[in-house]
Amino acid sequence: MSRSISHQLFDNMEKRLNQVEAILRQLSVIDKEKDKEILQEAIQATLKIIGEYTEAERVFVFDRIGETKTEYTNSYEWCAEGVEPQMEYLQHVPSIMMPYWNETFEKGDSIVIQDLEEIADQMPSEYNMLKIQDVHSEIAVPIFYKDRLTGFIGLDNPSMKDQKLLLRLLNLVGNHMGSNRENIRMMNLLKKKQRILENSLQIQERERNILNVLCYEYTSVYMVDLQADWAEIIKLREKSNVTELVGREEKKIICYSRLLKDYYDRFVIKEEYPHFLEMLSAENLMEELKRKERISYRYHTFPNAYGKEFFEVQITRVQTEKEERMIIMGFRHIDDIILEERIQQQALKKALDEARLNNEIISAISKIYFAIYRIDLKKDFYEDVSSDSEVHSLSGTCGKASDRMTELCRKFVAPEYSDRVMEFFDLSTLQERMKEEETIAIEYLAQDDNWHLARFIVKKRDEYGEVENVLYVTSLISDQKRREQYWIMIADAANKANEAKSEFLSRMSHDIRTPLNVITGLVGVAKAHPGEKEKIEECLDKISVTGKNLQNLVNDVLDLKQIESGKLEIHPKRCSLQICLKVSRKCWIQVY
Repeated sequence: MSRSISHQLFDNMEKRLNQVEAILRQLSVIDKEKDKEILQEAIQATLKIIGEYTEAERVFVFDRIGETKTEYTNSYEWCAEGVEPQMEYLQHVPSIMMPYWNETFEKGDSIVIQDLEEIADQMPSEYNMLKIQDVHSEIAVPIFYKDRLTGFIGLDNPSMKDQKLLLRLLNLVGNHMGSNRENIRMMNLLKKKQRILENSLQIQERERNILNVLCYEYTSVYMVDLQADWAEIIKLREKSNVTELVGREEKKIICYSRLLKDYYDRFVIKEEYPHFLEMLSAENLMEELKRKERISYRYHTFPNAYGKEFFEVQITRVQTEKEERMIIMGFRHIDDIILEERIQQQALKKALDEARLNNEIISAISKIYFAIYRIDLKKDFYEDVSSDSEVHSLSGTCGKASDRMTELCRKFVAPEYSDRVMEFFDLSTLQERMKEEETIAIEYLAQDDNWHLARFIVKKRDEYGEVENVLYVTSLISDQKRREQYWIMIADAANKANEAKSEFLSRMSHDIRTPLNVITGLVGVAKAHPGEKEKIEECLDKISVTGKNLQNLVNDVLDLKQIESGKLEIHPKRCSLQICLKVSRKCWIQVY
């Protein structure tokens, strides 16, 4: 029986030695391991071996966390079969909840509780916490790294055999664990800082590349402290004007006001920009930048080595603690921009001249037409071109063209002309009517008794020759119409006068032919009676009387001609009307 007990004791001792050896091997793994995940597996395996070695229900590790290290967190846990894990509920445990333990650990001492009820008065907070977890006995050993408490390792309800060996073993485990975890933490921290540094360098390189791209068009760029009156050269292009003053060295610190004055005296055309120094002075820039985020200023210099002479300076505040005084100044040549602006100005001037000419043309046309509409036949849309005393342009009045034409006819055309004018205003037939015509017109009497002339003029045709846009214009022709009527009246009067003259000449020719026939007949009678003296004398007397009558008739015709020409002179003379009538009657009796 004694031999069996001795054999059992030997087996137990060998088992425990094997467990201690396994713990030491795990510590060796922990010491050498640099991978965080493998280290966690090694720590977890070590806790399992410790739990089996001590016959504990739960083995755990708490780490000190927080900037002030006033909290503990359960970072590792091993539980025996059938034991409920507690790690989830112990992630943020304030040190004030375990004041006795915390103070003991700070001193470097361990906690050994063989019977929980014995500490109820000594450590009430810890007692309550362990009671809830159904802990009856406890061993807890602090973990240090370079004399600094980093946490503790603990066992719930362990076997209390070989306490001294167990405490030394736990201290050894804690020291190895704490040292290696801290080394890994430091290595990870170093790698993190290294990554941050690499990222910072990459960011700086990227920012430098971006700065180079952004500054590509600038011949020189400066960081300026307006209050301290210094400027740092960030970029300086070869053969720029400033290189003649300060050389080509970048990152050079120079006096801002002195550089500005030397640059002005040497390169700027002073007659054109007398206020250059005042505009770019530190005082003025600080005042301007209180109200603006950016300032730009153009100026003219003598041509540089590249033949550039027009420059622009862009000034921007730097968003730093000294933002009121720190600025970035970039100088670039803008000869191409100036040339483009001048071309645009010339084009604008040409456009303005054309607009002015168009306005003059419209003004001249508007003196003839008191209404002008631009009509889109396809869209049935019109725009009113109105005018004041000087400017002629689209008035903004617009709408449906066909409705507007109907309204014009209803408002202005006299009733007797409305049907014919409405037919003329019909836009639905206008394309067909103007297929071969460039303009069509109609005259009508307005309701105010004035005469109007309405006209459609082709403005635009499509690719097929169909009319798309027309101008509708209306002019007042009352004076022209009156002149036409006057000349018609004059022509009628002239025609009547010609008819009267024709009738007069017809009668006159008859009146002249009659005495001539008498004279011709009497001459024939006289020739027929050559020996009859009395007969011949009678014929001669009659011929004499008829000739006088014919002479008087001719004189009357000549007097009428003088009356028409205004050359007849009238000399009044007293006479007896009775005698004149008797003589006239006697003469006609003798003739006929």
